[in-house]
Amino acid sequence: MAKIKLIQENPIVGDIAGNLLKAKEEVMKAEKKGIDLVIFSEMFLCGYPPEDLVLRSDFIKKIDDAIEELKELTSNISIVIGAPSKKNNDIYNSAYFLEKKELKLIYSKQILPNYKEFDERRYFRAGEENKIIELDGIKFGLSICEDIWSEDYVKNLVTDGSEVIINLSASPFTITKKND
Repeated sequence: MAKIKLIQENPIVGDIAGNLLKAKEEVMKAEKKGIDLVIFSEMFLCGYPPEDLVLRSDFIKKIDDAIEELKELTSNISIVIGAPSKKNNDIYNSAYFLEKKELKLIYSKQILPNYKEFDERRYFRAGEENKIIELDGIKFGLSICEDIWSEDYVKNLVTDGSEVIINLSASPFTITKKND
């Protein structure tokens, strides 16, 4: 049976180096305890919401460099971590799966919220493909925040073979959140 550790920290928007340091510390602690998979929240490496920062090429380069550093920690442990990804000229809200010193896959959020404090359609393109990872013989479907609220999305993941669904989520602070 796979041992899983969930990390729900409070990453700082724009502080990729600081957030990466937190991630590395958590991965090293987890590895010492025999954890198989460490799961971080949505946009952990850059903080949420990153807004216009994702439009900067130097910002995306720092994310790519951080992913490269995290890959090196995955000899004996796997990682799922949220961060923006870029393909061609499109930017995505993504979950990276790192294992055996490789980037095994990137899942990109399919259902982008665009209400109240959420403005994801302004920055991100919606992903179009479900992704499933396998660990210890268990198939884990990946989802990010709002994806999990869609019955169709969840049914599709299960139809694709998912036995467990991992959902990375983050939400920006608002004073009225508890009143909603």
